Amino acid sequence: MDHRLVEFVMFLGTHTKIHLGWAKFRLRKAVDGILPKEVQSREDKLGFAIPQDRWVTALESHIREQLAGKLACGDFGDRDKLQKRIRQGTLGGKTLW
Repeated sequence: MDHRLVEFVMFLGTHTKIHLGWAKFRLRKAVDGILPKEVQSREDKLGFAIPQDRWVTALESHIREQLAGKLACGDFGDRDKLQKRIRQGTLGGKTLW
């Protein structure tokens, strides 16, 4: 995903992302007339599981290095909590979320 799109979406307020109970409201409006209505208005969209814990284990040394430096997303996480979890061996995918 292009970083400019991510930055733009992070800038938007919640009220523009969720409207009258519809998540991804702006995205749904953007595809209006492009996607069939039955796809655009689906309510049964489901996520899928990813092997976060395995990835965290495999990338632990890289995560340690990143936590030691200046984080680009430092305002979104608790560096001390993450470092403590790494020391305890309890850093997993859910902690990162």
